[in-house]
Order: sequence, then structure tokens, then C-alpha cells
Amino acid sequence: TEATQSGSPEAMKSLVDSKNRFAENLETVESIGGGGSEEYKKVAERWANVSKNIDLISSQQKIINQLYDTNISISETIPEIQAEYNLMVDQMVRDNASAGQVIITKNQVFIAERILHSINSILVGTDSGESSANDFGADAETFGVYLNAQLEGNAELGVDRINSPDLRESIESIKSDYDSVLKSAAATILKNAEQIVGVRQASS
Repeated sequence: TEATQSGSPEAMKSLVDSKNRFAENLETVESIGGGGSEEYKKVAERWANVSKNIDLISSQQKIINQLYDTNISISETIPEIQAEYNLMVDQMVRDNASAGQVIITKNQVFIAERILHSINSILVGTDSGESSANDFGADAETFGVYLNAQLEGNAELGVDRINSPDLRESIESIKSDYDSVLKSAAATILKNAEQIVGVRQASS
């Protein structure tokens, strides 16, 4: 579990060492005459599959470790983005902004929460990882679309350009965090989606 969550060299080495010890012990059981029993055959058959999955996990150490670092970055950044957006909502209400624009701004907080949930599911979830990776990509893209709409204005989406200097400063700060953390995270997950799913299935 530690190896598939963090991908740290220590955890990976421990996993592989344990695998090798188990294989040696199994060979010892076989060599002293236990290889003919039904119990041994069941264990050996199951072990062949487990051993193969451990090999797959250890071969993806770099990607798992990259995902772990990505998760830490997102876990630190998302609450800051949410706090900034909540302050914007309060300011917009005080400025008598239209209800529609306030709702759009508040909705960004909820999308950010979904992004956080998806990245946690990708890393420690019990599913294959595929649906979580897809959810993360879709939510990160939606968040970015509405963020840019608030910066530039988008009549099609019904989003007004934010012109207030204070609000503008906030939205530009959020844009900076989005570009430096979320966009690169989405690219990493999209690029390695197949490997992520493979590791999740092997771990399961």
C-alpha cells in the first residue's frame, strides 16, 4: 500500500525484497516435498499472479512518485484557491453583483472540491483509477474554462468579465495557481492514464 501510494524508493525496495523472500520460502516448501499438495498448488497459482502484479507496480515507481508529489501540490493549492474564491463571493455580494455571476463564482469552489476528491481517488481509490482520472481531467478543464471566462468575459457561457481591481487581483492570483499546479497535474495524469490504471488494477 505504501509503495503504490508514495512510490518512494524505500517503500518500493521493501515491496520487492518481501516479494523475493516470499518466492524463496515458496521454493523451500516445494524442495522439501510440499509441492505436491493441493494447498501448495493453490498458493503457487495465486502467487504467480501476485508476483507479476508486484513487478508491474515496481516498474512504474517513477510515475507513482510523480503522482504522489502532484497530489501534495494540489492538496496545498486547492484550499487556497477555494478561500480566494469565497472571498470573491463575499465581495461580489457586497458590490451587488448579479446573482448569476455570484453563483458562477461559488460553483468554482465546488468544482475545486471535486478536483481534490478525484486526485485522492486516483492515488488511493479502490476503483481502477480510470474513472477518477477522467473525472479529474474533465473538472480541471471546466474549472479552467470558467476561470478564463471570468478574466476575459464569455457571452456564450453567460460569464461577465471581472473588472473590479480587487476582484481582478484575486482572479489573476487564482489563474497563476491554476497554471502552475492544476494544468501541469492534468497533463501528467492524462499522459500516464494507462499506467495509472495498470498500477491501480495490480494493487487491487
